[in-house]
Amino acid sequence: MGKDTIIVLSDGSKYKLTPKAIKFIEDLKTFFAERGIPEEKIPLYLEELARREREGNL
Repeated sequence: MGKDTIIVLSDGSKYKLTPKAIKFIEDLKTFFAERGIPEEKIPLYLEELARREREGNL
């Protein structure tokens, strides 16, 4: 068995990441980096996309 990757959120919630999830995260970081968006701003961009989708503005 390999090592598990577990993330812990600020509220104490713990989530085990699968290899597929880890690859998705790395691909997402690459996608944003190619567009000059720093890693720390990714959550803001995803939040804005989610807001636009809820409002039907995509």
